[in-house]
Amino acid sequence: KLEKNRVSIYTLHVPLDKNGKYSTAVNLAKALEISPEEEFFEYFGVKVGIIGTTKLKTVKELTNKLSSVVNHKVKLWKYGNNEIKNGKVALTSGGGNEVTVLQEIAKSKINTYVTGITALNDYSRNAHETAKKNKINLIGGTHYSTEKFACIALCKYFENIGLSCKFIEDKPILEDM
Repeated sequence: KLEKNRVSIYTLHVPLDKNGKYSTAVNLAKALEISPEEEFFEYFGVKVGIIGTTKLKTVKELTNKLSSVVNHKVKLWKYGNNEIKNGKVALTSGGGNEVTVLQEIAKSKINTYVTGITALNDYSRNAHETAKKNKINLIGGTHYSTEKFACIALCKYFENIGLSCKFIEDKPILEDM
């Protein structure tokens, strides 16, 4: 239909991931009431992860909070202590199931990581092993569900500059977890 109507589409995802007011990680943190303190994890030349503080005390509380904000079940891979160490949480939206991300989190002495994709498969097996070795709990909420808050924030941006915009809810791929 787009081709027939001579409409071109060009998309760039990394600018949406780059930490900032409308980014995926910042808006997920906002939805979870996590106060960002520092950035981490460089991806295509930009920082896309947030380390922040939460008032929640346990991994279970944070798992329940994520489930509540994404409006579906989420997955907790409990590899560490139930208590959120020093109230610090690391998060990246979307597909943050990378060994390098978990190594960086381990260096920061954080035991709780929220991301989208946490499915245990051939691709992520080493990431899970790194999480286990460093006693880092993984909480997965699907790629889509952890990134949608940036799109919702962008709708508000467009409305504020006089453009109509509507966020259309999609269905998450639960196998991401």
